[in-house]
Amino acid sequence: MFTIEQINTIHEKLGNMKDFSSYVTALKSLGVEKYDSYLTDGHSQYFGGRGISY
Repeated sequence: MFTIEQINTIHEKLGNMKDFSSYVTALKSLGVEKYDSYLTDGHSQYFGGRGISY
């Protein structure tokens, strides 16, 4: 299972539109199956196996 620290590290390195495909690939390699981002306040939720989210 992934941790929020791992996600934050990936976001710091690849969190821009230029590297978007690499960003998604890196998240998938951690086990992230889905993520939702909310425009209203800018937060994101990440979901992995067994419905666990961060």
